[in-house]
Amino acid sequence: MRTFLRAAVLVALGSVVGCSDPAPTGLADSGVTADGSVAADLGATPDSGVRTECNPLGFPEACLLPFPSAYYQNADGRLNLPAAAMPISTGRTSNGGDPVPVNPSHWNRLDGFSPSGALTVYFPERVDPASLVPHTDLASSLTATASTALVDMTSGQRVLHFAEVDATAREGRPQVLIIRPMVRLIPGHRYAVAVTAAARAVGGGALSVPPGFAALRSGTPSSDPRLARVAPRYTEIFAALERAGIQRGSLTVAWDYTTASERWLTGPVVGMRDAALTMVGERGLGFTVAQVEEDYNANILRRISGTIRVPSFITGTGDDARLSRNAEGAPQFVRVVDVPFVAMIPRSAMTRGPLPLIQFGHGLLGSAVGELGAATDTNNYMQRFINEQGFVVIATNWTGLSYPDITTAIHALSDFNYFPAIADQLQQSLVNALVLYRTGRAQFGDHAAFQVGGRAAFDPARAYYYGISLGGIMGTSFMGYSTDCARGVLNVPGANWGLLLQRSSNFALYSLAFNDYESPAEQQVLFNLSQSLFDASDPINVAPHLLADRLPGVPEKSLLFQEAVNDGAVNNLATEMLARAGNIPLIVPSPRTPYGLTTTMGPAPSGLSIWDEHPTPAPSGTNQPASNNPTHGTVRALAAAIRQITTFLTPTGQVTHTCDGPCDPQ
Repeated sequence: MRTFLRAAVLVALGSVVGCSDPAPTGLADSGVTADGSVAADLGATPDSGVRTECNPLGFPEACLLPFPSAYYQNADGRLNLPAAAMPISTGRTSNGGDPVPVNPSHWNRLDGFSPSGALTVYFPERVDPASLVPHTDLASSLTATASTALVDMTSGQRVLHFAEVDATAREGRPQVLIIRPMVRLIPGHRYAVAVTAAARAVGGGALSVPPGFAALRSGTPSSDPRLARVAPRYTEIFAALERAGIQRGSLTVAWDYTTASERWLTGPVVGMRDAALTMVGERGLGFTVAQVEEDYNANILRRISGTIRVPSFITGTGDDARLSRNAEGAPQFVRVVDVPFVAMIPRSAMTRGPLPLIQFGHGLLGSAVGELGAATDTNNYMQRFINEQGFVVIATNWTGLSYPDITTAIHALSDFNYFPAIADQLQQSLVNALVLYRTGRAQFGDHAAFQVGGRAAFDPARAYYYGISLGGIMGTSFMGYSTDCARGVLNVPGANWGLLLQRSSNFALYSLAFNDYESPAEQQVLFNLSQSLFDASDPINVAPHLLADRLPGVPEKSLLFQEAVNDGAVNNLATEMLARAGNIPLIVPSPRTPYGLTTTMGPAPSGLSIWDEHPTPAPSGTNQPASNNPTHGTVRALAAAIRQITTFLTPTGQVTHTCDGPCDPQ
């Protein structure tokens, strides 16, 4: 059945078009604990009630939970996930078909957990959603009556979040409680997590207290060496929770963890960027024009395709593509490669040129060629936009999540040992985009293919970025890392892949392959683990550096974000979390006012504009893929939205409010 589902996914997507890493060595599989003591034999069940490789603060049905947890961190914060506890795939796997656990080596080099990843905990009873902080009332998560708490252990302050049950877990299967931070946590920082007695089981009863935690809460001596090892931490955990107004006796479970440092969040791409741009210099390493299509159609004068020369940090291809890393885990240069690009010059360049240049970012599992459209696609949005508004466009793929990567994406969902191929290539794709922008702006105008009437069709002094969907997501990261591009439009973007993917209508079909991990609890762990590898390219970690505290070498930015209310592909929670992380002001009047944003009537150098087309069906509000509705693709084409974009994409452009009242076309 699982083989059939995978085949069905591939066929439905029109895609016809590896091996795992060796077992990790060291503490993770040696039976030696982080403090140097020797653990019991793997598979034994001490008095906490769970196997030795599992978290002693949980229940047997969900080995790693609660997760993430400092129980799986060394004293220096480095992760120490044991191979015997990792989720197991029962479908198509990297060892040829037999069930295989996820190899933890990709995570065990990290010095902390993701600062935006969800927190998961399991109870034998099903949790009543009515007893939890809803995503519709984030402010209530900061109150004393909240049944869940995420607490900064340095300041004692509660952290904005919401809690939900895993709606994907069928009746009779383990259903986890998910606590989702709605702000990006501080890197390299320690947090305490609490579920109190106010969280109730369906029917109103109390939730069971994990035996291991019950022993720690009461101070009862335990024969479990794991509990003895973590007990000293609980003096600090209980104290931090009490400072936040949460008494020890009210706790059903509590634990702590430390987030990853900037070294692992933005450090990898900053290092790759600096090495690559040093190699390419001020003008790039060069490019090749492979094809020029004249008189493309009624909108486009000329389509150009070719390749640019880009420093690559990737070794292997497809499922086996990985960043080459040095002994410290930092990406290292491998070779110079040819990366495809496509460009279009609109017919308006003949009368209005030289035009501004925009670098375009395509959508999830799409492509630059596909989304810029064929010659017969005269109603293509981007073709019409660049002709009517007057822009030359260049683009390349977001490798890792583009159309050629569909097969690898499905393989990764079926066997997470392939997942680093996605995450690593996304980091390389940022380098590709940075080099395209530099090379295109500096060199393309010298080539006859990019000239109209004997001169360059575009003005390199007016060069911008415009990305839609994935192009808005990765484009936000591009803008945060770019030392060259100062102005960009991010249409229907979001951040925090672990939150975004589960709720996306785009994930509905792909989730079939994910069912090769049969335990819903393990699936939620995998979403968290995926976030840790996404982190270096995820805009949630670049956002705090967009308008302030910019990354090294990055100039001041002007950014326009556009959100579609009830977007089924990129959930509004992900867009608004991005805006909070970046301190992006909300342009008002607005059809909705997300919690935690400052407001401005504009004009403003940067801002978030929200558009409500009243689409149906609306997302369910759970962690299930949304049903399709059109607004993700139609807001960009609203006349007022286009006016907002074109007013902004000028050298001194501002984010303006272009609607008569809230942007609510009805």
